[in-house]
Amino acid sequence: MIRTLIESRDKTISYAAYRLLKYRFRNSPNVDITMKQLDDLMKGLNYSISDTSTDYSTGNPIALGNYIAQSIIDYGHTDGSNELNNYSNQYYTPTNPALPLNNPDNNSDLVINPNRWQPLSFNTFIDQSGNLIEGSTPTFLGPEWGNVKPFNLNESEKTIYQRSGNNYLVYDDPGSPPLLDISSSTASSDAYKWGFSLVSIWSSHLDPHDNVMWDVSPKSIGNINFESLPNDIQNYNDFYQVEKGGDISVGHTINPYTQTPYKEQIVPRGDYTRVLAEFWADGPDSETPPGHWFTILNYVNDHELFIKKWHGTGDKLDNLEWDVKSYFTLAGTMHDCSIAAWGIKGWYDYIRPISVPFVLWQN
Repeated sequence: MIRTLIESRDKTISYAAYRLLKYRFRNSPNVDITMKQLDDLMKGLNYSISDTSTDYSTGNPIALGNYIAQSIIDYGHTDGSNELNNYSNQYYTPTNPALPLNNPDNNSDLVINPNRWQPLSFNTFIDQSGNLIEGSTPTFLGPEWGNVKPFNLNESEKTIYQRSGNNYLVYDDPGSPPLLDISSSTASSDAYKWGFSLVSIWSSHLDPHDNVMWDVSPKSIGNINFESLPNDIQNYNDFYQVEKGGDISVGHTINPYTQTPYKEQIVPRGDYTRVLAEFWADGPDSETPPGHWFTILNYVNDHELFIKKWHGTGDKLDNLEWDVKSYFTLAGTMHDCSIAAWGIKGWYDYIRPISVPFVLWQN
């Protein structure tokens, strides 16, 4: 009996995952390879890929798996993401003309709003998945994402803004970023210039030959008191160390597990900053930025000292139950983070660092 239940459970999970993956990646690059790998995996499990029934009323585990997948797919058509139109923007249009990157210094005729987003035009563009796109001007991805139905964001966290008669939903609104006033000097303009100067200065820290060495161990990095976090844009220059790099974190005196001091790890600053950027950038051969958090979760889950108890209490959970609950919780959290972050980005429509030198040169 137990064996039959386990086999049924495995079938349901396998078919649910298979149908959903087939649907999600049906238009992906190298789709033929992806589809063959999915089909081969199912065939290797001796599962028929031709059984598409969703009527699970008789207790058919295959039909239940297909039904679960179809339910998720159907929900994605109604969640505000515009999935049926390949997630395209429904009304957002950029204020600024595109900046041609082949010769940006020869575009003095472009009139740029210094506080709004600007597209970039490439002769050759390689997207995050490693796909080559000739003569491309990529669109703003997800500026209307605040309209997507959240997992656990509350109505009390939501603000509805309007631009050109269209709604932009913003959760946990942090307020406007600093704006440049080209006619007068203001605190906001000063913060604007300071922030983008910081990007330029910290970009120079990527140089591995500047002979600056850092201790990158927990002894010197991390551990910031909540009271020390900046609560206003004007306080950022007290929090970030402009010339040196990094912030005002004080590190940790003792390793809480070994109860001994951390050993210093002295490395070139340029190596550390480049690896840190690459670690979170997630290029074409990785799991993408959202998926990165799941690799961290996997690392924690697989650690020999980790005990799988929900909220740290009660009985120890088996691996499947723990994976389902922990993945669902993290996925819902990441879903809400994306809605909040891109809702803010879409509404404030802020300029990118690469456009700022051109803007300041014009003015």
